[in-house]
Amino acid sequence: MGSRDEDGGRDSGEREATLSWEWKARHILTDRFVLADFVTVMSIAGSAMCLLLSSIMIFQGDWDAAGRMAVFALVMTGAVAVLFLLIMLVIGGRFRYRFEIDEDAVTFTVLSGCVKTSNRLAVALGVLARRPGLTGAGLLAKSEEYNRIAFADLSTVRYYPKDHVIFLRARCNPKPIRLYCPPQAYPEAADRIRRGFARGRNRQKQEGRALGPSPVPRRMAATCAALAASLFLLAAPFDIPPGIALGMAALAVAAIWIPPAGKPVGGLLCLGSLGFVLYIARALVTVNVTTTEEQFRAFAASRGVALNEAVRLDNTFLGNYAPYELFDPERWTFFALAVLGALVLAFVGLTAFRAGYARRRPGISG
Repeated sequence: MGSRDEDGGRDSGEREATLSWEWKARHILTDRFVLADFVTVMSIAGSAMCLLLSSIMIFQGDWDAAGRMAVFALVMTGAVAVLFLLIMLVIGGRFRYRFEIDEDAVTFTVLSGCVKTSNRLAVALGVLARRPGLTGAGLLAKSEEYNRIAFADLSTVRYYPKDHVIFLRARCNPKPIRLYCPPQAYPEAADRIRRGFARGRNRQKQEGRALGPSPVPRRMAATCAALAASLFLLAAPFDIPPGIALGMAALAVAAIWIPPAGKPVGGLLCLGSLGFVLYIARALVTVNVTTTEEQFRAFAASRGVALNEAVRLDNTFLGNYAPYELFDPERWTFFALAVLGALVLAFVGLTAFRAGYARRRPGISG
Protein backbone atom coordinates (compact mmCIF):
# COMPACT_ATOMS: atom_id res chain seq x y z
CA MET A 1 0.00 0.00 0.00
CA GLY A 2 1.26 3.43 -0.85
CA SER A 3 2.13 6.10 1.69
CA ARG A 4 2.18 9.82 1.69
CA ASP A 5 4.31 12.23 3.67
CA GLU A 6 3.99 15.91 4.52
CA ASP A 7 4.92 17.14 1.05
CA GLY A 8 1.68 15.69 -0.36
CA GLY A 9 3.14 13.04 -2.69
CA ARG A 10 1.20 9.77 -3.03
CA ASP A 11 1.95 6.46 -4.67
CA SER A 12 -0.43 5.21 -7.33
CA GLY A 13 -2.45 2.04 -6.77
CA GLU A 14 -5.87 0.56 -7.02
CA ARG A 15 -6.70 1.12 -3.38
CA GLU A 16 -6.55 4.52 -1.78
CA ALA A 17 -3.03 4.99 -0.46
CA THR A 18 -2.28 5.50 3.21
CA LEU A 19 -1.91 9.13 4.19
CA SER A 20 0.87 9.39 6.77
CA TRP A 21 3.11 12.00 8.30
CA GLU A 22 5.38 12.59 11.27
CA TRP A 23 4.81 15.41 13.70
CA LYS A 24 7.03 17.02 16.32
CA ALA A 25 4.89 17.91 19.32
CA ARG A 26 4.26 21.55 20.04
CA HIS A 27 5.56 22.75 23.37
CA ILE A 28 2.97 22.23 26.08
CA LEU A 29 2.96 25.94 26.94
CA THR A 30 1.95 26.80 23.37
CA ASP A 31 -0.52 23.94 22.73
CA ARG A 32 -3.96 25.06 23.85
CA PHE A 33 -5.41 21.57 23.50
CA VAL A 34 -2.89 19.96 25.84
CA LEU A 35 -3.20 22.85 28.27
CA ALA A 36 -6.99 22.47 28.29
CA ASP A 37 -6.63 18.73 29.00
CA PHE A 38 -4.14 19.49 31.75
CA VAL A 39 -6.43 22.05 33.41
CA THR A 40 -9.37 19.62 33.21
CA VAL A 41 -7.44 16.75 34.78
CA MET A 42 -6.01 18.90 37.58
CA SER A 43 -9.43 20.42 38.30
CA ILE A 44 -11.03 17.00 38.61
CA ALA A 45 -8.18 15.69 40.79
CA GLY A 46 -8.23 18.77 43.02
CA SER A 47 -12.01 18.70 43.41
CA ALA A 48 -12.00 14.99 44.23
CA MET A 49 -9.24 15.38 46.83
CA CYS A 50 -10.95 18.42 48.34
CA LEU A 51 -14.30 16.63 48.57
CA LEU A 52 -12.79 13.47 50.03
CA LEU A 53 -10.72 15.14 52.77
CA SER A 54 -13.49 17.59 53.67
CA SER A 55 -16.09 14.81 53.85
CA ILE A 56 -13.94 12.84 56.30
CA MET A 57 -13.68 15.84 58.61
CA ILE A 58 -17.41 16.63 58.28
CA PHE A 59 -18.37 13.07 59.23
CA GLN A 60 -16.19 13.46 62.31
CA GLY A 61 -18.06 16.67 63.17
CA ASP A 62 -15.05 18.98 62.78
CA TRP A 63 -16.22 21.71 60.38
CA ASP A 64 -13.16 23.90 60.98
CA ALA A 65 -10.84 21.04 60.00
CA ALA A 66 -12.98 20.43 56.90
CA GLY A 67 -12.16 23.93 55.66
CA ARG A 68 -8.47 23.45 56.38
CA MET A 69 -8.44 20.13 54.55
CA ALA A 70 -10.09 21.75 51.54
CA VAL A 71 -7.40 24.43 51.44
CA PHE A 72 -4.69 21.79 51.90
CA ALA A 73 -6.08 19.78 48.95
CA LEU A 74 -6.13 22.84 46.71
CA VAL A 75 -2.57 23.78 47.70
CA MET A 76 -1.30 20.26 47.02
CA THR A 77 -3.02 20.19 43.64
CA GLY A 78 -1.49 23.54 42.74
CA ALA A 79 1.96 22.36 43.81
CA VAL A 80 1.69 19.24 41.64
CA ALA A 81 0.51 21.35 38.71
CA VAL A 82 3.41 23.77 39.06
CA LEU A 83 5.93 20.91 39.34
CA PHE A 84 4.49 19.26 36.22
CA LEU A 85 4.64 22.53 34.28
CA LEU A 86 8.26 23.04 35.31
CA ILE A 87 9.17 19.55 34.10
CA MET A 88 7.33 20.02 30.82
CA LEU A 89 9.01 23.40 30.39
CA VAL A 90 12.25 21.48 29.95
CA ILE A 91 11.09 18.42 27.97
CA GLY A 92 7.71 19.59 26.64
CA GLY A 93 8.72 19.82 22.98
CA ARG A 94 10.85 16.72 22.54
CA PHE A 95 8.20 14.25 21.40
CA ARG A 96 7.67 12.97 17.86
CA TYR A 97 4.59 11.15 16.62
CA ARG A 98 3.48 9.40 13.47
CA PHE A 99 -0.10 9.58 12.19
CA GLU A 100 -1.58 7.31 9.51
CA ILE A 101 -4.98 7.33 7.81
CA ASP A 102 -5.87 4.30 5.70
CA GLU A 103 -9.17 3.04 4.35
CA ASP A 104 -10.21 1.44 7.63
CA ALA A 105 -8.72 3.34 10.55
CA VAL A 106 -6.58 6.12 11.99
CA THR A 107 -3.33 5.15 13.72
CA PHE A 108 -1.17 7.05 16.22
CA THR A 109 2.38 5.95 17.12
CA VAL A 110 4.99 7.50 19.41
CA LEU A 111 8.40 7.70 17.72
CA SER A 112 10.45 9.39 20.45
CA GLY A 113 13.08 6.96 21.63
CA CYS A 114 13.50 8.68 24.99
CA VAL A 115 9.79 8.21 25.77
CA LYS A 116 9.87 4.50 24.97
CA THR A 117 13.08 4.02 26.93
CA SER A 118 11.77 5.82 30.01
CA ASN A 119 8.54 3.78 29.95
CA ARG A 120 10.39 0.47 29.78
CA LEU A 121 12.85 1.63 32.43
CA ALA A 122 9.96 2.46 34.76
CA VAL A 123 8.53 -1.05 34.28
CA ALA A 124 11.89 -2.71 34.91
CA LEU A 125 12.67 -0.62 38.01
CA GLY A 126 9.18 -1.28 39.38
CA VAL A 127 9.66 -5.04 39.00
CA LEU A 128 13.15 -5.02 40.52
CA ALA A 129 12.13 -2.75 43.40
CA ARG A 130 8.85 -4.66 43.91
CA ARG A 131 6.84 -1.48 43.59
CA PRO A 132 3.54 -2.22 41.81
CA GLY A 133 2.72 1.48 41.56
CA LEU A 134 5.81 2.27 39.48
CA THR A 135 5.31 -0.84 37.35
CA GLY A 136 1.68 0.06 36.70
CA ALA A 137 2.58 3.62 35.79
CA GLY A 138 5.18 2.37 33.31
CA LEU A 139 2.77 -0.11 31.74
CA LEU A 140 0.09 2.56 31.49
CA ALA A 141 2.51 4.96 29.80
CA LYS A 142 3.67 2.17 27.48
CA SER A 143 0.07 1.53 26.41
CA GLU A 144 -0.14 5.15 25.25
CA GLU A 145 2.62 4.63 22.67
CA TYR A 146 0.21 3.19 20.10
CA ASN A 147 -3.46 3.73 19.39
CA ARG A 148 -5.68 2.75 16.49
CA ILE A 149 -9.32 3.74 15.96
CA ALA A 150 -11.35 2.09 13.21
CA PHE A 151 -13.81 4.26 11.30
CA ALA A 152 -16.56 1.78 12.17
CA ASP A 153 -15.99 2.53 15.87
CA LEU A 154 -15.87 6.33 15.66
CA SER A 155 -18.35 8.11 17.92
CA THR A 156 -17.03 11.69 18.01
CA VAL A 157 -15.16 13.77 15.43
CA ARG A 158 -14.26 17.44 15.92
CA TYR A 159 -12.49 19.60 13.35
CA TYR A 160 -10.32 22.62 14.15
CA PRO A 161 -9.36 24.09 10.74
CA LYS A 162 -7.51 27.09 12.16
CA ASP A 163 -5.22 24.85 14.20
CA HIS A 164 -5.11 22.04 11.61
CA VAL A 165 -6.20 19.58 14.33
CA ILE A 166 -8.79 16.77 14.24
CA PHE A 167 -10.09 15.11 17.41
CA LEU A 168 -11.30 11.48 17.24
CA ARG A 169 -12.97 9.33 19.90
CA ALA A 170 -14.23 5.74 19.60
CA ARG A 171 -17.14 4.10 21.39
CA CYS A 172 -15.20 1.35 23.16
CA ASN A 173 -11.73 2.94 23.17
CA PRO A 174 -11.00 5.12 26.24
CA LYS A 175 -8.00 6.70 24.46
CA PRO A 176 -8.89 9.40 21.91
CA ILE A 177 -6.59 10.52 19.11
CA ARG A 178 -5.82 14.15 18.37
CA LEU A 179 -4.42 14.47 14.84
CA TYR A 180 -1.95 17.31 14.38
CA CYS A 181 -1.81 17.86 10.63
CA PRO A 182 0.60 19.88 8.48
CA PRO A 183 -1.31 22.69 6.73
CA GLN A 184 -0.96 21.04 3.31
CA ALA A 185 -2.20 17.65 4.60
CA TYR A 186 -5.15 18.88 6.69
CA PRO A 187 -7.74 19.19 3.85
CA GLU A 188 -7.18 15.66 2.60
CA ALA A 189 -6.99 14.25 6.15
CA ALA A 190 -10.30 15.92 7.05
CA ASP A 191 -11.90 14.66 3.82
CA ARG A 192 -10.76 11.08 4.40
CA ILE A 193 -12.02 11.11 7.97
CA ARG A 194 -15.40 12.53 6.87
CA ARG A 195 -15.77 9.78 4.28
CA GLY A 196 -14.55 7.09 6.69
CA PHE A 197 -16.90 8.36 9.40
CA ALA A 198 -19.83 8.20 6.96
CA ARG A 199 -18.89 4.64 5.94
CA GLY A 200 -18.63 3.65 9.59
CA ARG A 201 -22.07 5.08 10.39
CA ASN A 202 -23.61 3.21 7.47
CA ARG A 203 -21.95 0.00 8.61
CA GLN A 204 -23.23 0.53 12.17
CA LYS A 205 -26.78 0.98 10.88
CA GLN A 206 -26.55 -2.17 8.77
CA GLU A 207 -25.15 -4.18 11.67
CA GLY A 208 -27.83 -2.77 13.97
CA ARG A 209 -30.58 -3.87 11.61
CA ALA A 210 -28.96 -7.30 11.27
CA LEU A 211 -28.55 -7.76 15.03
CA GLY A 212 -31.95 -6.42 16.03
CA PRO A 213 -32.84 -3.99 18.84
CA SER A 214 -30.28 -3.19 21.51
CA PRO A 215 -30.57 -5.28 24.69
CA VAL A 216 -29.31 -2.45 26.90
CA PRO A 217 -32.75 -1.02 27.88
CA ARG A 218 -33.98 -4.51 28.78
CA ARG A 219 -30.83 -5.19 30.79
CA MET A 220 -31.08 -1.86 32.62
CA ALA A 221 -34.69 -2.57 33.63
CA ALA A 222 -33.76 -6.08 34.78
CA THR A 223 -30.81 -4.72 36.76
CA CYS A 224 -32.97 -2.19 38.60
CA ALA A 225 -35.54 -4.89 39.39
CA ALA A 226 -32.82 -7.30 40.60
CA LEU A 227 -31.18 -4.71 42.87
CA ALA A 228 -34.55 -3.77 44.39
CA ALA A 229 -35.37 -7.46 44.88
CA SER A 230 -32.04 -8.00 46.64
CA LEU A 231 -32.93 -5.26 49.11
CA PHE A 232 -36.33 -6.91 49.68
CA LEU A 233 -34.52 -10.02 50.94
CA LEU A 234 -33.37 -8.03 53.97
CA ALA A 235 -37.01 -7.25 54.82
CA ALA A 236 -37.54 -10.81 56.05
CA PRO A 237 -38.40 -10.73 59.80
CA PHE A 238 -35.40 -12.94 60.58
CA ASP A 239 -31.68 -12.34 60.94
CA ILE A 240 -30.57 -12.23 57.28
CA PRO A 241 -26.84 -11.46 56.78
CA PRO A 242 -26.35 -8.53 54.36
CA GLY A 243 -23.81 -10.67 52.51
CA ILE A 244 -26.62 -12.88 51.20
CA ALA A 245 -28.38 -9.93 49.57
CA LEU A 246 -25.07 -8.62 48.23
CA GLY A 247 -24.15 -12.00 46.77
CA MET A 248 -27.55 -12.42 45.12
CA ALA A 249 -27.28 -8.92 43.63
CA ALA A 250 -23.82 -9.71 42.24
CA LEU A 251 -25.06 -12.95 40.68
CA ALA A 252 -28.03 -11.14 39.13
CA VAL A 253 -25.88 -8.39 37.62
CA ALA A 254 -23.43 -10.95 36.22
CA ALA A 255 -26.24 -13.04 34.75
CA ILE A 256 -27.80 -9.99 33.10
CA TRP A 257 -24.70 -8.30 31.67
CA ILE A 258 -22.55 -11.33 30.78
CA PRO A 259 -24.69 -13.34 28.33
CA PRO A 260 -22.06 -16.11 27.80
CA ALA A 261 -22.27 -16.83 31.55
CA GLY A 262 -26.08 -16.72 31.54
CA LYS A 263 -26.63 -20.47 31.93
CA PRO A 264 -24.30 -21.24 34.87
CA VAL A 265 -24.80 -17.93 36.71
CA GLY A 266 -28.55 -17.83 36.00
CA GLY A 267 -28.94 -21.39 37.22
CA LEU A 268 -26.97 -20.58 40.36
CA LEU A 269 -29.19 -17.53 40.95
CA CYS A 270 -32.33 -19.68 40.62
CA LEU A 271 -30.96 -22.22 43.11
CA GLY A 272 -29.95 -19.45 45.50
CA SER A 273 -33.42 -17.88 45.35
CA LEU A 274 -35.06 -21.26 45.97
CA GLY A 275 -32.71 -21.92 48.87
CA PHE A 276 -33.54 -18.54 50.40
CA VAL A 277 -37.29 -19.22 50.22
CA LEU A 278 -36.83 -22.64 51.82
CA TYR A 279 -34.66 -21.12 54.55
CA ILE A 280 -37.18 -18.45 55.59
CA ALA A 281 -40.05 -20.96 55.28
CA ARG A 282 -38.24 -23.32 57.64
CA ALA A 283 -37.49 -20.48 60.05
CA LEU A 284 -41.18 -19.52 59.91
CA VAL A 285 -42.44 -22.87 61.25
CA THR A 286 -39.53 -23.94 63.47
CA VAL A 287 -40.74 -24.29 67.05
CA ASN A 288 -38.87 -22.08 69.52
CA VAL A 289 -38.99 -21.50 73.25
CA THR A 290 -39.72 -18.04 74.61
CA THR A 291 -36.59 -16.61 76.20
CA THR A 292 -37.47 -12.93 76.65
CA GLU A 293 -40.34 -11.03 78.18
CA GLU A 294 -41.27 -9.57 74.79
CA GLN A 295 -41.49 -13.03 73.22
CA PHE A 296 -43.53 -14.38 76.13
CA ARG A 297 -46.02 -11.50 76.07
CA ALA A 298 -46.45 -12.01 72.30
CA PHE A 299 -46.89 -15.74 72.90
CA ALA A 300 -49.42 -15.15 75.67
CA ALA A 301 -51.35 -12.70 73.51
CA SER A 302 -51.49 -15.28 70.68
CA ARG A 303 -53.06 -17.72 73.21
CA GLY A 304 -55.60 -15.15 74.42
CA VAL A 305 -54.03 -14.83 77.88
CA ALA A 306 -54.41 -11.32 79.35
CA LEU A 307 -51.26 -10.10 81.09
CA ASN A 308 -50.51 -6.92 82.98
CA GLU A 309 -47.28 -5.30 83.99
CA ALA A 310 -47.51 -6.84 87.48
CA VAL A 311 -47.28 -10.41 86.19
CA ARG A 312 -44.03 -12.07 87.22
CA LEU A 313 -42.36 -13.96 84.40
CA ASP A 314 -40.19 -16.96 85.19
CA ASN A 315 -39.47 -20.34 83.71
CA THR A 316 -42.93 -21.65 84.63
CA PHE A 317 -44.47 -19.22 82.12
CA LEU A 318 -42.18 -20.05 79.20
CA GLY A 319 -43.91 -21.69 76.24
CA ASN A 320 -43.19 -23.25 72.86
CA TYR A 321 -44.16 -21.26 69.78
CA ALA A 322 -43.58 -21.00 66.04
CA PRO A 323 -42.62 -17.53 64.74
CA TYR A 324 -45.66 -17.31 62.47
CA GLU A 325 -47.88 -17.49 65.57
CA LEU A 326 -46.44 -14.19 66.79
CA PHE A 327 -46.56 -12.36 63.45
CA ASP A 328 -48.64 -9.23 63.21
CA PRO A 329 -49.77 -7.76 59.84
CA GLU A 330 -46.58 -5.68 59.61
CA ARG A 331 -44.32 -8.72 59.92
CA TRP A 332 -46.40 -10.67 57.41
CA THR A 333 -45.96 -7.76 54.99
CA PHE A 334 -42.19 -7.84 55.41
CA PHE A 335 -42.19 -11.62 54.96
CA ALA A 336 -44.18 -11.27 51.73
CA LEU A 337 -41.73 -8.64 50.43
CA ALA A 338 -38.81 -11.01 51.05
CA VAL A 339 -40.56 -13.83 49.20
CA LEU A 340 -41.40 -11.44 46.35
CA GLY A 341 -37.73 -10.41 46.13
CA ALA A 342 -36.65 -14.05 45.92
CA LEU A 343 -39.22 -14.75 43.19
CA VAL A 344 -38.04 -11.76 41.15
CA LEU A 345 -34.42 -12.91 41.42
CA ALA A 346 -35.46 -16.43 40.39
CA PHE A 347 -37.23 -14.99 37.35
CA VAL A 348 -34.11 -12.98 36.43
CA GLY A 349 -31.97 -16.10 36.77
CA LEU A 350 -34.38 -18.18 34.67
CA THR A 351 -34.46 -15.50 31.96
CA ALA A 352 -30.65 -15.37 31.90
CA PHE A 353 -30.53 -19.18 31.77
CA ARG A 354 -32.71 -19.04 28.64
CA ALA A 355 -30.47 -16.33 27.10
CA GLY A 356 -33.22 -13.75 27.45
CA TYR A 357 -30.80 -10.86 27.93
CA ALA A 358 -28.71 -11.53 24.81
CA ARG A 359 -29.23 -9.44 21.69
CA ARG A 360 -32.09 -10.90 19.69
CA ARG A 361 -31.69 -11.20 15.93
CA PRO A 362 -34.73 -10.36 13.81
CA GLY A 363 -36.92 -13.39 13.26
CA ILE A 364 -35.21 -15.37 16.05
CA SER A 365 -36.95 -15.61 19.40
CA GLY A 366 -34.90 -15.14 22.52
